Amino acid sequence: MKIVVLFSGRGSNLEALLAATSNNRSLNSSLSSEAPNPPYSSYEIVAAITDGYAQRTHCGEKIFDPPGGIKIAQKWGIPCLSLPRQRDNAGKFTENKATYHQRLVSKIIELKADLVALAGFMQLLTPEFVGKLTPNLINIHPSLLPNLPGLDTHARAIALYKAGELTEHGVTIHQVDEGMDTGPIIGQMRLKLLPDDDELTLAAKVLQLEHCIYPFLVEAIAKNEICLTKRVISKDAADRAMQLGIEIKVNVR
Repeated sequence: MKIVVLFSGRGSNLEALLAATSNNRSLNSSLSSEAPNPPYSSYEIVAAITDGYAQRTHCGEKIFDPPGGIKIAQKWGIPCLSLPRQRDNAGKFTENKATYHQRLVSKIIELKADLVALAGFMQLLTPEFVGKLTPNLINIHPSLLPNLPGLDTHARAIALYKAGELTEHGVTIHQVDEGMDTGPIIGQMRLKLLPDDDELTLAAKVLQLEHCIYPFLVEAIAKNEICLTKRVISKDAADRAMQLGIEIKVNVR
């Protein structure tokens, strides 16, 4: 199965997906030891696409840095396309969102991707974009959806824990629809929130779960053990998921 990965930032999950198809231990060494042992052999990442530049502010000025995921793609030797939405010199968008997404989806179709995996792609997608790629468009989100959609999930989870309103946190893989993190859920992994958790330590723990669940479910999709159209999973794949601590949210056939 040919996969295109879309990202906006450091490319951690892009690297996890790449590492899971490789026996190259020197390249794998930067990833968590708790990630699944490679190789998974049923999918191939044919390209990564980034939406351009990560924005930060320095001394009151907007600065746009190349996303770290570009170096990840270069390290693993896969094509990485930078397709930013057009801006003026002040950083203001000059290209409307619909036109940009049309350009982006045209490139994905040109690459003949069987599956599109969002990995920290920080955009709310237009209905036209989603409609052309559904149901083979998936995303990873660092919370137990439907709880905590959107940004800053770890800080929000800690605040809710301290308020006595939340006891668990985790990661979700879901199909993408037109809403913000509202698409049908495929699988989740969870962990208990602890009194000494802070935003950084919690993010690190959730990242380990991300690097486990995303390659596993992408491989299961590629092997036709998960059918996204019918939203079913084979019993064998569901059993293997359970052994890893992955909760499956589609029907077992």
